[in-house]
Amino acid sequence: MKAIKFTRIITIQILLQMAINIPVQLYAQSRLNINDRLPELQIQDQLRIVNNPVTTAELYKKGMLIINFWATWCAPCIKEMQLMAELQKTHKDRFQVICISHEKQKTVNAFLEKNPKLKNSGLRIISADTLFSKMFFHQALPHNVWIDQRGVVKAITGDDEINEKNIRNFLINSNQYMTVKQETPFDSNKAIYIPDSLLTFRSIFYNRLPGVEMSGTRISTSMLGRPNANRFMVYNLRILTILWTAWQMPGNVDREYLYEVHTRDSSRYFWPGEGKDPLRYTGPSMSKWALNNSYTYEFRIPEAIADSLFFPKVIHDLEFYLGIRTSRELRERDCYVVSYQPGHAPKKPAPIVAGKAINMLKNQLIISGVPIDFLLDWLGRYTYKSKLLTRKEPYLNKTGIAFPITAAIDLGSDATLYRSRDHIEKCLAEQLKLKFELKKALYRVLVIRDK
Repeated sequence: MKAIKFTRIITIQILLQMAINIPVQLYAQSRLNINDRLPELQIQDQLRIVNNPVTTAELYKKGMLIINFWATWCAPCIKEMQLMAELQKTHKDRFQVICISHEKQKTVNAFLEKNPKLKNSGLRIISADTLFSKMFFHQALPHNVWIDQRGVVKAITGDDEINEKNIRNFLINSNQYMTVKQETPFDSNKAIYIPDSLLTFRSIFYNRLPGVEMSGTRISTSMLGRPNANRFMVYNLRILTILWTAWQMPGNVDREYLYEVHTRDSSRYFWPGEGKDPLRYTGPSMSKWALNNSYTYEFRIPEAIADSLFFPKVIHDLEFYLGIRTSRELRERDCYVVSYQPGHAPKKPAPIVAGKAINMLKNQLIISGVPIDFLLDWLGRYTYKSKLLTRKEPYLNKTGIAFPITAAIDLGSDATLYRSRDHIEKCLAEQLKLKFELKKALYRVLVIRDK
């Protein structure tokens, strides 16, 4: 019998030095840090195009300047910008803000048209940035650089430090202490360990990666049905999200009616301030709670194996680390039950075609040889973050059709509806004769229990 070598690494003291093999010196050549002086630069605010450009020195010389990096999709950024706009009015010329986005000017303009308060706030806004982001490396937003009256970088922070007290104190004494936001260049597509060809199984469970403000998932699987996998990686995520991903639950983890947590310590899974009165809540902020309750996990094997074999191994491994038991159990839930309209179920398998996938092509949804379960999962994920989404109940496939579907679904001429779940369902009902009914049914939910 052939011996199998394996290792399970719980803590790695030199993780970043060994694993994140990005040449930091490439960043250092153009990056500015605390106590560096900001070069005098001309900036052109896209809301003040008719005026002459202003220099950075003109903005900080009367008091202070914050260089704020933001994006139209970043909710904390928008909230922070609204606060800074009010503070800028309060302190007038002594406090200036430049809001910088890497997004295209067209995208930023469209956002500002929908948010007239920000457009008319007096904030200086720059889009399509390629200069400031090189000087001030960051991967997570919001990101704020505090410049004093001499043009010196005195602090680099996230959004927690942006408040009236800190602005006022900085204007009095720019040497005040603030929590520094330190980010390490990180490429989640690279393994977080040095590969070892002698290992047939590698597993790492680590706490939050220091200096990495991003979070996410990397699974080495193909898009359709995930038939083969050899790597599962999640980084800087809370336990519930990690388990949700490992169990391949539909949509995002905020579907609270699709999980149950039976535990003696709920603070492992949930921020204690959730749903509480913010004026009376005195516990840790969400960001500080996340520092101690976010984890990085990687499971890797040399060769890809079937999805049905790979993910149970991941789940069993996570249960070992976390000291829990997990399962999917039937519970009565509101679901969109999907069936074929009477008399219209296809009688012959659709032809198998190369390149199995689902694509949007102009005004058509091209379905190429995919199972209905995959089509429904795609529909839920594709429309989940859409502003047109009015409900989040899961789909339950009751069509009884096991063979793949191939079709070209006409979505009409109104492109604003192409991410509307209601609209795509209507087109599928008309052209594929599918039937969508909201009703209570038994559905498998994720159940988590302490051992």
